[in-house]
Amino acid sequence: KNGVRFNGSLLPESASLESIEILKGSSALLFGNVSPGGILNLLTKKPKFQQGGEVSFRVSEYDFFKPTIDVYGSVNESNTAAYRVITSYEKGNSYRDVVNSERFYINPSFLFHLSNKTTLLVEGDYLKDSRTPDFGITTIDYNIVNLPRNTFLNFDWAKFNSKQESVTSTLTHQINSAWQVKGILSYQGYDTHLLSSLRPNSTNLVAANGDWTRGVQQVQTSQDYALAEIDLTGNFNTGNIKHTLLLGADADRSSTNTLNYKNITNYDKINIFNPSVVTKLAPYVKTIVPEMEKNTTADAQIKRAGFYVQDLVELTSKLKVLAGLRYSYLENETNTFSYSTVTPVATLTNDNVISSKLGIVFQPTKTNSIFASYSDSFVLNTGTDKYLNALPTSTINQYEVGVKNELLKGHLSANVTGYVIDYSNLAQTDFSNANTNTNIKELA
Repeated sequence: KNGVRFNGSLLPESASLESIEILKGSSALLFGNVSPGGILNLLTKKPKFQQGGEVSFRVSEYDFFKPTIDVYGSVNESNTAAYRVITSYEKGNSYRDVVNSERFYINPSFLFHLSNKTTLLVEGDYLKDSRTPDFGITTIDYNIVNLPRNTFLNFDWAKFNSKQESVTSTLTHQINSAWQVKGILSYQGYDTHLLSSLRPNSTNLVAANGDWTRGVQQVQTSQDYALAEIDLTGNFNTGNIKHTLLLGADADRSSTNTLNYKNITNYDKINIFNPSVVTKLAPYVKTIVPEMEKNTTADAQIKRAGFYVQDLVELTSKLKVLAGLRYSYLENETNTFSYSTVTPVATLTNDNVISSKLGIVFQPTKTNSIFASYSDSFVLNTGTDKYLNALPTSTINQYEVGVKNELLKGHLSANVTGYVIDYSNLAQTDFSNANTNTNIKELA
């Protein structure tokens, strides 16, 4: 988000977005450990010095409504400081019975012209989201059941509450017409709380007649994340060869705490064809919302640091080469405490990863381009294996070749691209021994 790694488990709010960038393949390498194929960069609306604003109100079926306010303007007459505040409130039901959601969002930002060459941008975010967990319809013997679309199989008291806040400051200084330096400081934090039935067929299968014994799950997660980054960009020539150079470094640290409760596998029984009637309640259940026993607490501390360099070299007007290199240091420490054994287990992994990319573009004409690229990157895995050992990183190699053409004076584009993404050691939930804890994973 605005060039800063965005850690969040909430649906992002679009009211503050100006646009969305898609950085494909090797273009995303500078950001370090990224998903294969590239990343999304969410760009938010910035402060303006002219006074203005917008008020909108959106309504739809299922009692949904969402008012949004966007105001901006100059703080002083000298136009050295500007502001922008975007806020929205959203509430509505669903085509599914019982399901509803409520969200509040506010995004204040301030722009300061500290001098003719220096600007400071400060942006904040706060989002609170409450909604009903809905895992959809289920299957019987791996076949989708023909249920009415409004059928709700979870508990009426199921909930997923979350909140997220962030603040980012960006200082930009134009050294001269060719060189610029930029520094970024950012903090993000979020909290989530899920109390819900287990997913249909995750533990107890739905019987042929529709009977289903429901279980209960509960998990609470919180995270604090901080990042610092500095970039130097410039343009220069070596003889007749043009260069666009980027030098940079970044460091971040995240602290994630996950509290898992022991699942209740036999809470009550319903029939999916008449889910509002509970046919059997576990004898030990004394309240509608159960008191659940704590199982494990996992505290994950992740530290990252990276240095990177990239040069876009224009050899001729028709031939360009892009080369980049990044060094990353990663430290992943996880402390897992089991309430049943009252024993903590600590794991620590260290990784030094060098990522590279190389791209070539040949333009025989102004409207035709032939390109090829290679890049390798990695993804830092969270969680542990079933022996509570920290997981190593997953590695990614990507190859791409293609042709781009502009036809009919730019009114039509025709592109063909072929690519291979080789994703090694993919981390996924380990379902052995009837495990349902998504923090326990295996590499595939």
